[in-house]
Amino acid sequence: MKNTRTAGRAAARLPQRTPWAIAAWLGLACAGSAQALTPLPPAVSGASTCFHKDRGFIGRAQLDFSTESPDGLFDIYKGAHYQGQWAFQNGQGQWVVLPPSIGVVPVAGSAVRHPQRSQGAGVNTLEVAVAEPGLRSAAALPGLTVFVGYGASGSQSFADLLARQRFGVLGQIAGDEPLRDQCDTAAPGTGGGGTAPIPAPAGSLLPLNVRVQGLGLGRTLQLGHGTATLNATLNEPYRFAPQAAAGAPLDLRIAAQPEGQHCAVSESAPATVPADGAPVFVRCVHTATASLTMPDTEPRKPLAVGFALRELAYPGIAYESRPGVVGGRFPYEYRLQGFTRNGVAQNSADLSLDFRRGTVRFTPATEGSYTVTLEIRDSGSPPQTVVRSFTIDVAAARFVFVAPDGQDASGRGTRALPYRTVAYALARSTANQAIVLRQGTYLSGSLRILDSKAKQILAYPDEVATLDMNKVDNISVASSTAPAPRIEGVDIANVKQYGIVSDPSKAGLVVRNVRFVNGEEGPTLSENPAFIHGWGDTGPAWRHQFLVQDSDFGSYVGAGYATTFFDAGESLVENNQLRLGKVNGGFHDKDNSQNNTYRENYIEFSAANRTTSGIQVSAQANSVGIHIHHNLLVNAGILLGTQCFQSTCFMRDHDVHHNTLVNQRIALSWGPFNPTSAGTRISHNILSSGSTAPYGGLSCQSRPAGLASQLTARANLIESSHALAFKDSECTGNDMAWPVWQGTYGQDTAASGSSVGASSALTGSGPTTGLPAGDARRTQRGHQY
Repeated sequence: MKNTRTAGRAAARLPQRTPWAIAAWLGLACAGSAQALTPLPPAVSGASTCFHKDRGFIGRAQLDFSTESPDGLFDIYKGAHYQGQWAFQNGQGQWVVLPPSIGVVPVAGSAVRHPQRSQGAGVNTLEVAVAEPGLRSAAALPGLTVFVGYGASGSQSFADLLARQRFGVLGQIAGDEPLRDQCDTAAPGTGGGGTAPIPAPAGSLLPLNVRVQGLGLGRTLQLGHGTATLNATLNEPYRFAPQAAAGAPLDLRIAAQPEGQHCAVSESAPATVPADGAPVFVRCVHTATASLTMPDTEPRKPLAVGFALRELAYPGIAYESRPGVVGGRFPYEYRLQGFTRNGVAQNSADLSLDFRRGTVRFTPATEGSYTVTLEIRDSGSPPQTVVRSFTIDVAAARFVFVAPDGQDASGRGTRALPYRTVAYALARSTANQAIVLRQGTYLSGSLRILDSKAKQILAYPDEVATLDMNKVDNISVASSTAPAPRIEGVDIANVKQYGIVSDPSKAGLVVRNVRFVNGEEGPTLSENPAFIHGWGDTGPAWRHQFLVQDSDFGSYVGAGYATTFFDAGESLVENNQLRLGKVNGGFHDKDNSQNNTYRENYIEFSAANRTTSGIQVSAQANSVGIHIHHNLLVNAGILLGTQCFQSTCFMRDHDVHHNTLVNQRIALSWGPFNPTSAGTRISHNILSSGSTAPYGGLSCQSRPAGLASQLTARANLIESSHALAFKDSECTGNDMAWPVWQGTYGQDTAASGSSVGASSALTGSGPTTGLPAGDARRTQRGHQY
């Protein structure tokens, strides 16, 4: 249904309760004799609890998965014991009384990936939180014990879970715990100060944490540390096993460069192994190569810069930004044409430029007005070229700093004297400033980004700043004037329903290099939950212009997506990676979509969680000019038109080309074949659907009269052992064998350049899936170039 201004907002706050009401809410009797709790086997490597004066009880624990297979899926359990009774929290946040003897335990979070898959190699702990805003006094339930645990995904009895020692105590309430104004390590929504990592004891061996950025899709970077090596294939955290003590010389090196790229340890990397476990950043850029000439594909729009570089920088701190370019024929080439400060030429060797992505990085030595001029060229014949100058204001006064050891007091907010909380900094900022977060975890509170205050939240370069939503809060953006709001470089954790909400972002909203750690649906179900959500209103004008770049979307529990866009237009979603778990789908362009591009993303689901909705254009209230190209989708497909029900709804000019789909199909529903729809073009893809038909949909409809004229499928490499070209998604009336698909409707004919076979030419797995090196079909078919 249409996402309106009255539906699906944040859940109402629970009222403050009396101790008796709290106990009733938990389903636990306050009367009766106390019963000692049998000690639970340990599965918790660390825990904390806090009572906040406004936000109630907050507990947090680290679950230890070190004995589990990294390839497994797990369910998360949250429970409480009080005066002989047990309660468990379900996926909707409700507590259910359940004696252990009666069997299956309610699940608080289902199908969660092992921390090594969601957070990086070598990581074996997963943070979970238990919150109850109504419990604001420890005296209300003295003796209450809260515990957390996990088990293999699927129905489990409490006895079985205990037998496997996968539960641990989060905390036991004594009854005299104080109320606090701030819960630095646990309180949701307080806007509390950050917490800095705790240094390891001197002399102890430490793991070395690494973060990789800029690695191209399909590339492999080999890193070395001490005697160990590891292969990085995605932009995410990695971890070397302990080999060196804190303070030992840093021995991180590039053991083997990826093809077509140059990678290096960051210029700001420490000289010694970080004692606090802070990651060392490794950054990759594409190097100049011979120009390409790509096949002629629609939509043939002019080459254009839709999003400029970030317009401000701080003197002496590394600046990095990337433009958002659309149109022409992908891929693009970027060349530096000029680099000046106050009109005076600067040394171009001091600026790094990614040849394929246009990422600009340099460290301005002093304040001033810097201009970077880029030439951007496409891969058409003849190529289109655009020259664009970007002005960057380098000024310390335009920045407000926040750090875990800062103070919320007047006269602060500078790099030397930072504030402590994000909310305090935001409230005291001006519209032309940016907020910079130093390393640590910040309890964000509900942040509202408006045109009247700072509109940019940035992580300090090469530091990990985490915004903890604590399953209560989100970042809401309401902006209609330039410059575009930006959220860059941060981790966002513990999302509930929505992480970032646009309402609206008419001047643009940039989300770049953001790592969405985890999220879950709720409290309102089926209201289009996602890490990034564009709020719907009445059309036909679009309300949001998104640039989502270089971001990592992690585990989401429930019927969610990475993004759900209502009324989005002129948006670009590129070079992101999605590994969400068991959800509805990946990118969802839901409603009133206008000229949005999805390009060079990596979308992966497990074989058990295969979905046609890797990229979904529902067209609930029409869609026009959607461009989907050069994406790699593993166990995920592309779905067009599933909510364009009415005959008056239309989908026009949708181009799907140069994608690689593995173990899924392209699905076509009502939308592309409605009376006023036109121009759905599918070409130059690799559809390696295996035992699945490469096309499907239509769901028991009558055969569309415009199947031959409203749809064009050509020049595709199809690898399928299924007997059908098109499989009706629910019935058999629209099943089409190849003679019908090709002969009757003229789709994927040999004359058009399509080829059909049962065997696959693809090699590799996951992000390295593709045609082998030297295969002449690269650039012609699929996502590689």
